[in-house]
Amino acid sequence: LAECSQPHEPAVGCSSECEFSNNWQSGRIPLFSEVLEEYMCADGEGIDVLEIGSYEGRSTLWFMHALHVRTMTCVDTWLGGEDMVRIGEIAKELPMAERRFDKNMRAAGVSEDMLIKKKGDSYKVLPELLLAGKRFDLIFVDGSHTAHAAQWDALLSIHLLRVGGLIIFDDYKK
Repeated sequence: LAECSQPHEPAVGCSSECEFSNNWQSGRIPLFSEVLEEYMCADGEGIDVLEIGSYEGRSTLWFMHALHVRTMTCVDTWLGGEDMVRIGEIAKELPMAERRFDKNMRAAGVSEDMLIKKKGDSYKVLPELLLAGKRFDLIFVDGSHTAHAAQWDALLSIHLLRVGGLIIFDDYKK
């Protein structure tokens, strides 16, 4: 990574106006940095990233800051899935998640040309992207954490991935 800029805290580029209720992203930075090194150092037009599950935008901003991103497509209901609604502290934050996402993107100065926000269930939005001919170099699956939903996200993501692309699943345990 010596030739490339080092990734920083996931919300670098975000002013003091950014607002996050949780910091699940920071612990992932060393692994992401290792796995995504080729995307961090990429030349050319940049990569197209699909993020399934964006919540308040912390990981969105990390990808946009650390990688050479051309477009960032974020798919989320911003209502929380059945897995999140059951967790008391998170459930209290869910009504504010989309507002925080939008505020954080503005505070970080994210270009509307670069960010594509798709509000809806991934099992509905991903087929729409597929039918529209969209393809991605990197897909980060961090939506619903139920087995059924994650399987659907995986199945649909494979068809949205460009040859040579990479899919990262969050919350994977050996």
